[in-house]
Amino acid sequence: MSKNKKLIASVNITKSGSQIVPVKRNETIFISFKYLDKMSKDFNLLYKYHKNNSTDKIFDLLQKFLYDSSDCRTIKELIDNYGSTNNSKIDKSNKYVKNIMKMFKEQYPEDYGLLEDGLIHLHLKKKGKGKHVIFGTQIDNIFYVLAFDPEHSFN
Repeated sequence: MSKNKKLIASVNITKSGSQIVPVKRNETIFISFKYLDKMSKDFNLLYKYHKNNSTDKIFDLLQKFLYDSSDCRTIKELIDNYGSTNNSKIDKSNKYVKNIMKMFKEQYPEDYGLLEDGLIHLHLKKKGKGKHVIFGTQIDNIFYVLAFDPEHSFN
Protein backbone atom coordinates (compact mmCIF):
# COMPACT_ATOMS: atom_id res chain seq x y z
CA MET A 1 0.00 0.00 0.00
CA SER A 2 1.41 3.39 -0.93
CA LYS A 3 2.13 5.89 1.82
CA ASN A 4 -0.66 8.16 0.51
CA LYS A 5 -3.42 5.60 1.01
CA LYS A 6 -5.40 5.55 4.24
CA LEU A 7 -6.50 2.25 5.69
CA ILE A 8 -10.28 2.14 6.00
CA ALA A 9 -10.72 -1.42 7.24
CA SER A 10 -8.72 -4.37 8.42
CA VAL A 11 -9.61 -8.03 8.61
CA ASN A 12 -9.54 -9.85 11.94
CA ILE A 13 -9.24 -13.60 11.83
CA THR A 14 -11.16 -15.26 14.66
CA LYS A 15 -12.03 -18.86 15.45
CA SER A 16 -15.44 -18.32 13.89
CA GLY A 17 -13.94 -16.91 10.68
CA SER A 18 -12.80 -13.59 9.36
CA GLN A 19 -14.45 -10.37 10.36
CA ILE A 20 -14.03 -6.94 8.80
CA VAL A 21 -13.34 -4.34 11.45
CA PRO A 22 -13.39 -0.64 10.63
CA VAL A 23 -10.15 1.14 11.44
CA LYS A 24 -10.54 3.97 13.92
CA ARG A 25 -10.43 7.20 11.90
CA ASN A 26 -11.32 10.75 12.49
CA GLU A 27 -14.99 10.77 11.54
CA THR A 28 -16.07 13.87 13.35
CA ILE A 29 -16.88 16.05 10.31
CA PHE A 30 -18.77 15.35 7.14
CA ILE A 31 -19.03 17.23 3.88
CA SER A 32 -22.43 16.70 2.30
CA PHE A 33 -23.70 17.39 -1.21
CA LYS A 34 -27.28 16.68 -0.16
CA TYR A 35 -28.66 20.02 -1.33
CA LEU A 36 -26.86 20.28 -4.67
CA ASP A 37 -29.59 18.36 -6.48
CA LYS A 38 -31.88 21.35 -6.86
CA MET A 39 -29.26 24.06 -6.47
CA SER A 40 -28.57 24.77 -10.17
CA LYS A 41 -27.11 21.36 -11.00
CA ASP A 42 -23.66 22.51 -9.94
CA PHE A 43 -21.85 19.30 -10.89
CA ASN A 44 -22.99 19.93 -14.47
CA LEU A 45 -21.68 23.48 -14.24
CA LEU A 46 -18.37 22.16 -12.90
CA TYR A 47 -18.17 19.74 -15.81
CA LYS A 48 -18.71 22.58 -18.30
CA TYR A 49 -16.05 24.61 -16.52
CA HIS A 50 -13.72 21.61 -16.63
CA LYS A 51 -14.24 21.21 -20.38
CA ASN A 52 -13.45 24.87 -21.02
CA ASN A 53 -10.57 25.08 -18.52
CA SER A 54 -9.04 21.63 -18.57
CA THR A 55 -5.71 22.87 -17.25
CA ASP A 56 -7.37 23.76 -13.93
CA LYS A 57 -8.25 20.11 -13.18
CA ILE A 58 -11.18 21.19 -11.02
CA PHE A 59 -12.33 17.64 -10.27
CA ASP A 60 -8.85 16.63 -9.15
CA LEU A 61 -8.79 19.64 -6.82
CA LEU A 62 -12.23 18.80 -5.46
CA GLN A 63 -11.24 15.19 -4.86
CA LYS A 64 -8.02 16.24 -3.12
CA PHE A 65 -9.97 18.74 -0.98
CA LEU A 66 -12.44 16.05 0.08
CA TYR A 67 -9.64 13.63 0.91
CA ASP A 68 -7.43 16.12 2.76
CA SER A 69 -10.29 17.79 4.62
CA SER A 70 -11.22 14.46 6.18
CA ASP A 71 -8.22 14.99 8.47
CA CYS A 72 -9.94 17.97 10.10
CA ARG A 73 -11.38 17.15 13.51
CA THR A 74 -13.93 19.94 13.69
CA ILE A 75 -15.79 22.24 11.32
CA LYS A 76 -13.87 25.13 12.87
CA GLU A 77 -10.62 23.42 11.88
CA LEU A 78 -11.99 22.89 8.36
CA ILE A 79 -12.88 26.59 8.10
CA ASP A 80 -9.53 27.64 9.59
CA ASN A 81 -7.65 25.44 7.10
CA TYR A 82 -9.64 26.21 3.94
CA GLY A 83 -11.27 29.56 4.65
CA SER A 84 -10.09 32.93 3.46
CA THR A 85 -7.40 34.56 5.49
CA ASN A 86 -9.71 37.46 6.44
CA ASN A 87 -13.04 35.66 7.02
CA SER A 88 -15.01 32.78 5.54
CA LYS A 89 -18.38 34.14 6.58
CA ILE A 90 -19.94 36.13 3.77
CA ASP A 91 -22.13 39.17 4.20
CA LYS A 92 -25.74 38.28 3.42
CA SER A 93 -26.03 41.48 1.36
CA ASN A 94 -23.58 40.11 -1.23
CA LYS A 95 -25.50 39.63 -4.51
CA TYR A 96 -24.05 36.17 -5.19
CA VAL A 97 -24.93 35.03 -1.65
CA LYS A 98 -28.43 36.49 -1.91
CA ASN A 99 -29.00 34.44 -5.08
CA ILE A 100 -27.83 31.22 -3.43
CA MET A 101 -30.02 31.86 -0.39
CA LYS A 102 -33.03 32.75 -2.54
CA MET A 103 -32.62 29.59 -4.62
CA PHE A 104 -32.24 27.50 -1.48
CA LYS A 105 -35.42 28.99 -0.01
CA GLU A 106 -37.33 28.22 -3.22
CA GLN A 107 -36.01 24.67 -3.53
CA TYR A 108 -35.84 23.64 0.13
CA PRO A 109 -38.31 25.88 2.03
CA GLU A 110 -38.57 23.42 4.93
CA ASP A 111 -34.78 23.59 5.48
CA TYR A 112 -34.30 27.33 5.01
CA GLY A 113 -33.52 27.73 8.70
CA LEU A 114 -30.13 26.13 7.98
CA LEU A 115 -29.06 29.45 6.46
CA GLU A 116 -29.93 31.68 9.39
CA ASP A 117 -26.23 32.14 10.18
CA GLY A 118 -25.41 32.92 6.55
CA LEU A 119 -23.06 31.15 4.18
CA ILE A 120 -19.46 30.09 4.49
CA HIS A 121 -17.07 29.91 1.59
CA LEU A 122 -14.11 27.57 1.49
CA HIS A 123 -11.30 27.37 -1.00
CA LEU A 124 -10.30 23.99 -2.39
CA LYS A 125 -6.71 24.73 -1.42
CA LYS A 126 -5.50 25.25 2.12
CA LYS A 127 -5.07 28.70 3.64
CA GLY A 128 -7.76 30.20 1.45
CA LYS A 129 -5.62 29.96 -1.66
CA GLY A 130 -6.75 29.42 -5.20
CA LYS A 131 -9.68 30.68 -7.17
CA HIS A 132 -11.87 27.58 -6.72
CA VAL A 133 -14.45 28.10 -3.98
CA ILE A 134 -17.38 26.19 -2.52
CA PHE A 135 -20.25 27.76 -0.63
CA GLY A 136 -22.20 26.11 2.10
CA THR A 137 -23.54 26.14 5.58
CA GLN A 138 -22.51 24.32 8.69
CA ILE A 139 -24.79 22.53 11.12
CA ASP A 140 -23.12 20.67 13.96
CA ASN A 141 -20.43 18.50 12.36
CA ILE A 142 -21.76 18.67 8.79
CA PHE A 143 -20.76 21.15 6.11
CA TYR A 144 -23.47 21.24 3.43
CA VAL A 145 -22.14 22.33 0.04
CA LEU A 146 -24.70 24.53 -1.72
CA ALA A 147 -22.78 25.95 -4.67
CA PHE A 148 -19.47 25.98 -6.51
CA ASP A 149 -17.72 29.08 -7.73
CA PRO A 150 -14.79 27.75 -9.75
CA GLU A 151 -13.58 31.20 -10.70
CA HIS A 152 -14.11 32.92 -7.33
CA SER A 153 -16.34 35.43 -9.08
CA PHE A 154 -18.73 36.17 -6.20
CA ASN A 155 -16.93 39.42 -5.42
